[in-house]
This record gives sequence, structure tokens and C-alpha cells, in this order.
Amino acid sequence: MKKICFAFNHLEYSGGVSRVAIGIANHLAENPNVEVTLRPLFKYEKSIVSQLNPRIVVRPLFGFYFRGFAQILEKLPKKFIHNIV
Repeated sequence: MKKICFAFNHLEYSGGVSRVAIGIANHLAENPNVEVTLRPLFKYEKSIVSQLNPRIVVRPLFGFYFRGFAQILEKLPKKFIHNIV
């Protein structure tokens, strides 16, 4: 079984990156040999889950966002961020 994880900033309907990730994830989830996980780092709209294939797992990292949060995360060691993602 192949495992694929998409990590991106926000999972919300208005975001272009998340809409493309949803489309690709839904397409890949049709294959029974693929396990797909979406990892939004910041914002996460729960209403988006209705558009996802039931086989897709959504595991938000922080689940919230405020102005300057990304700059704070940039100050942390890259290895720390890599380990929690």
C-alpha cells in the first residue's frame, strides 16, 4: 500500500491550494492501494470534509491561525517542525 500525505497551510473552500489538493486526493483515494492523508497546518474548515472521499484522513496540525503565526514558526528549528508534521 502506498501512503501519500499532502501538507499545506489552510484547508478551506476559498483556498486554491486546498481545492486542488482535495481534487487530487479524491482521485487518488479511488485506488484501493493508496492511503491519502491531508495535513493542514493552520486553518481547518470542518465543512470541507463532506467533499472528501471517506477513505481520506484529515489530520490538522494546529487548527488555528493568527497574524504572525507563520513568522513564529519560522523561528523554530526545521527539524522540530518536520517531526510534528
